[in-house]
Amino acid sequence: MKASRSLLQFYQRQNIFLSKSNEIKHFYHRRYYSSFLTSREIMEYKSPSEIKSPYKHLEIKNVSVIDFIWKRLDKFPDKIAIECGLSGRKYTFAEIKHLSQKFAIHLANTGYYTGQTIALITENCPEYPIILYGCLEAGLTVTLVSYLYGPAEVSHQLKNSDAVCVITSFEKLHTVQKAINETHSQNKKDIKIIVLDINNIHLAPITVGRFSEFIYESHNLSLLKNDIDTNNIALLPYSSGTTGLPKGVRLTHRNIVSNLQQFLQISPIKETTEDHQDVIPLVLPLYHMYGLSIMNKSFCRGSKIVTLPKFDPKSFLNTLKSHKCSILFLVPPIIIFLGGNETTSEHLQHVHTILSAAAPVGPKDLEKCLVKIPKENNASYIQAYGLTEATACLTCTDKSSNLSSSGPPVPNTFIKVISVENGNILGPYKDGEICSKGPQIMQGYLNNPKATADNVDSEGWLHTGDIGHYDENGEIYIIDRIKELIKVKGLQVNELNKY
Repeated sequence: MKASRSLLQFYQRQNIFLSKSNEIKHFYHRRYYSSFLTSREIMEYKSPSEIKSPYKHLEIKNVSVIDFIWKRLDKFPDKIAIECGLSGRKYTFAEIKHLSQKFAIHLANTGYYTGQTIALITENCPEYPIILYGCLEAGLTVTLVSYLYGPAEVSHQLKNSDAVCVITSFEKLHTVQKAINETHSQNKKDIKIIVLDINNIHLAPITVGRFSEFIYESHNLSLLKNDIDTNNIALLPYSSGTTGLPKGVRLTHRNIVSNLQQFLQISPIKETTEDHQDVIPLVLPLYHMYGLSIMNKSFCRGSKIVTLPKFDPKSFLNTLKSHKCSILFLVPPIIIFLGGNETTSEHLQHVHTILSAAAPVGPKDLEKCLVKIPKENNASYIQAYGLTEATACLTCTDKSSNLSSSGPPVPNTFIKVISVENGNILGPYKDGEICSKGPQIMQGYLNNPKATADNVDSEGWLHTGDIGHYDENGEIYIIDRIKELIKVKGLQVNELNKY
């Protein structure tokens, strides 16, 4: 899955070994299945056809991301929304909303306005949603920058996105300053810096803005504006697409709300009550749409997020145990790790759901992980497929899915498989390029009409660059990439099959 290549690289850099296995195509497991009870129409495909979602059609709400999320957060004001797995720093849902709105007013008072772009580059931390939602509340666009980037990569994204400000952690400040200097030398544009100084209040230089000061200023929240156009660009993550340098993916408020509604309709996450709150460890990077979508969707259900700045085996296992984590959103390398000797059933004793994306998991690797979950948990294993250009999610397995598949299309989504030779629509079990259409599909690449035309055709079909097929029930199977790439820090180096 092209949008998740950076995720795989991220965990490979943490020295986790990812094995490739085609055995997943033939894997049927009786015990671990998706247990959430969303009903869907039974489909039957025997000839070449577009695959429609088997779920009930959704009426997409014409609201901003912020309005959509706030309405749901208001149900759980006093519940813990997010906590740092290392420091214990935490915020309730009410605090997340209040501090986000104060930050939004500060940004507006400082002179930032709708249409401008703010760059966000920081590790996973409890302040991330406050920064993100504050920017969106102020009507700004947020471009998500990889924390692994060096000055050259950061500079490229700042120039390409036309960012006017960078919000970053104290640890990344030097990299950002070098990137801004490089950018300024080329376009003479001044870019401001706000440093996330919660843990380093006295260390931030006086030449930069201090986040801690802004969120604790006294503001009149009645000044907040509520007229955000849902067609405005909310997020600008970067993706390499099928080839080339990273490109800005233009995602509107409507794109993001659509994907939230799609996932929530079939979600395995139960809504929080007085007696129940799911706990979700978040080690997947928030600068990636998979990680960010986990946070947004979990908040909409009132679940508690426990952040970790990076994958560290000891910290991750301690978090699973001490926080009694119940739902795990993972990528294959972490599933493989959980199947290793360091993990015991004690670490997974509260887990009832595992969702994996980014690549297939070999059956033996999956089994080694799942057998450590207590049988009485009746655990679910879910496989999803998506990409940045589709906001996050296109397909997801459910209780009737074959575990070797990535499931049927999510609500309001269409999939077709076309021949890579002539573009003809293919029938069941015929491998070709996966194409998709739905309300979550991006508005194109920023300032790159050629790349947009190469990836989204005149009928609105997104050409994913992924090779796969569908079965007679309309379930999607991802097999390969049209062009498998090795990338270092987001840059194409060479084709994988040459090595």
